[in-house]
Amino acid sequence: MNNNRALLQPTFTTTTGTNVAKKNDVHSVTVEDEGRKVYANRHIPRFLELSLSSHHHLQVIENGTSLTAVALSQGRYDPTVPILVTDKPNSIGMTVPQNLTIRDIAEMIGIDYPVSVIDVQHQEELEGWTLGDLVEYFEDEERLMWVREQQCGTTKRRQRKRAQTGTVTSPKVLNQISLEFRHTPLAAMVKSPQFVRSIDWIDAAWPDESSKPQTQYYCLTSTAGCYTDFHVDFGGTSVWYHVLTGEKHFVLISPTTENLKVYEDWLCRPNQSDLFLPDLFSTSDDLQKLVLLQSQTLFIPAGWIHAVYTPKDSVVIGGNFLHGLDIEKQIDVHSLEVRTKVPQKFRFPKYLALSMHVGVWYLRKLQEGNVCQRECQGLPCLLDALILWSSVASDPYLVKAMDDINASSEFESVETILKNIQNELDRINRHGIEPNPTVQKKPKLRLKLPNESNYLSSSKFRIKLKASSKFSTLPPNLKKRKNFREELDGINEGEGDEEWKPSGGRSHCTSVLNKPSMKKSKLSIPRTMRKTPVPSKKKSSARQRLMKKCGMR
Repeated sequence: MNNNRALLQPTFTTTTGTNVAKKNDVHSVTVEDEGRKVYANRHIPRFLELSLSSHHHLQVIENGTSLTAVALSQGRYDPTVPILVTDKPNSIGMTVPQNLTIRDIAEMIGIDYPVSVIDVQHQEELEGWTLGDLVEYFEDEERLMWVREQQCGTTKRRQRKRAQTGTVTSPKVLNQISLEFRHTPLAAMVKSPQFVRSIDWIDAAWPDESSKPQTQYYCLTSTAGCYTDFHVDFGGTSVWYHVLTGEKHFVLISPTTENLKVYEDWLCRPNQSDLFLPDLFSTSDDLQKLVLLQSQTLFIPAGWIHAVYTPKDSVVIGGNFLHGLDIEKQIDVHSLEVRTKVPQKFRFPKYLALSMHVGVWYLRKLQEGNVCQRECQGLPCLLDALILWSSVASDPYLVKAMDDINASSEFESVETILKNIQNELDRINRHGIEPNPTVQKKPKLRLKLPNESNYLSSSKFRIKLKASSKFSTLPPNLKKRKNFREELDGINEGEGDEEWKPSGGRSHCTSVLNKPSMKKSKLSIPRTMRKTPVPSKKKSSARQRLMKKCGMR
């Protein structure tokens, strides 16, 4: 889905090197024209010539409401095989804007917002680009004319002119595929599919909203002729991919052990950029072609090797996520990244720390019996990885996650958590998926706040604590007493009821109404200031007060 997020580092030049193209160098590619189409990358003709099955390994869903997290966990749909949804976005609980253009995106996020742009021909990263620069490139008249000629053919006048010169200068084809917009105004208009939000590890296990890994929402703006070479998305993440405008062509390769081995060898070859990956496979049985049209959504599972060609200017919304329905494949891809020494900037951010928080989350789910069979099959692989990573703990985010877990009052240490996970897995293997009866649930205290958000910023709001258990009429300590009435009979009737009387002598607080002169005269008090006399309460004895407190008559 994204070269910056894929295992294609050997084909990239560094942004500080002398070979990095400049942002104003967008019309420097000279290509011979002999009346045929000109492509920005040498592999595009080979890509288009591939004759492959369209739906060899593909699940096509016309009714999007059937695609849910429960359906995936129960096996009604296979989470390890690509899924194409032809239904409307809202059928899968997704919200996306309509008719969004690159100019709309720039005006919404800001024209000075920096973006990473890839030169498709040389697979080089262009430095210093902003969304404003990208808008100018998309709306450039010469580029638009070139696109029209490539799609509709060249006019006779233009053919005569080129016959005189023998060459033609074509604009660079640029691809922008790494704009993460979660903390931008565009995020308010987009919501990922409901089944993605239900199984995404980031939403489920990451403890702090402000420091979440930024991988869940990407905007891709590709011009006609863009090509992304074969890659696997970082960290073994799965991808949801929705075309707002335009069209995308895919070649997908299933992630079998043999295919991933061929892919890894291809990555490590010094002439990797000159080799077309499908040529290295002995058979094309595991390869398939797919055309993704406007308003359609594609789900690419973990580990699937894929390349993408863009025949039309396109705007795509998508995201990467980790989940528990294919844990082993996700860790396999992470291990592949380590072996091929993919730089940290091209890997899933905070991958090890997220995995550690996921381990804590799964311990609770295992104790509650709230896991599916696919998760139980993958958890031993995750547990082995956590044991290895925690023993080394060289990643700073992993160290912080382990410190936070060790400081938590809920668990003794990370080592205890890992042992408890193993114990829970052993218990489930013996007795099946069910709650652990030896784990006692603590009464939950729920904090109930008003729905209005302005109460949260105010110093005055009402807190209601609701306990999970209810008390009976009498407290338990009183219920246990068998001789409770005998104890009441032993209490003296008048004990503690003697009224307090002031000491002898004249009171220093004599009321003015007690003076003889005031008694003989009538006071003129306004009616509104007159107080209604309050009847005096009848004093009760200690026995009566205790019986009233205990609910006895």
